[in-house]
Amino acid sequence: MTNLNKNSSSINFLVIINLIFCMILYSQKIFSEEVEDSKKVENYLYNLSPVEIFFSQISEKNIKEKGWMLLSGEEKARVEFAPPNNMVIVANGKWFMIHDPVSFKTSYLPINFGPFKSLINPREFFSNSNFDIKYKYQSDKIFMSIDFKDDKGNNIPVHLDMYFNKSPIKLIGWKVTDIQKKITTVKIDKIKKHIVNSKEESLFKLTEEMRRIGDVFRGPWKRDPIQPKIRSGRGGS
Repeated sequence: MTNLNKNSSSINFLVIINLIFCMILYSQKIFSEEVEDSKKVENYLYNLSPVEIFFSQISEKNIKEKGWMLLSGEEKARVEFAPPNNMVIVANGKWFMIHDPVSFKTSYLPINFGPFKSLINPREFFSNSNFDIKYKYQSDKIFMSIDFKDDKGNNIPVHLDMYFNKSPIKLIGWKVTDIQKKITTVKIDKIKKHIVNSKEESLFKLTEEMRRIGDVFRGPWKRDPIQPKIRSGRGGS
């Protein structure tokens, strides 16, 4: 009876060892697949531009909008939205310019600001150590989750989720949580290559003259220029 117990214990021990060994092999296989998929995602983003993207966006207040984005590479991009949203975003290689033609206000942000860098310059983005990336999988989808840090290694309250089809790798959308914890979700409706020719160079410009005369729209929607309202002086009518 004692020998039987000893044999039984030995068999159980071998079964446990085999299970642990199988789990190690399985985890190594999963890890290997994750590394391979992460490289595929990075290579896909490296070669994404020049590209034209049509998308649907849902903001924090459940406002649904259609949008259009053009990425040329070289840190140049343009984003516009369907009317009545008149906001224009232009990246000219140095600045993000966010322009509201109605209020005639333009905000300038450094080109390396925020999660948009992952699309306009993915090589520099992935070579930067100021973020943590995690991958999750669900059937034929890959979810890339990114948390950002400042130059001192402190967490920044900005979060980016990017969604891809797995086979073949294809960007299908993203979700951004900004500093104010507002969430914007984007679903790609259509994506296609777009080679920018010499006649389209103004796509990545937003000059003072363009803004003054209201000639700021280049997107697919037909719309009239919006000229800034002339503000009268103290003695004006």
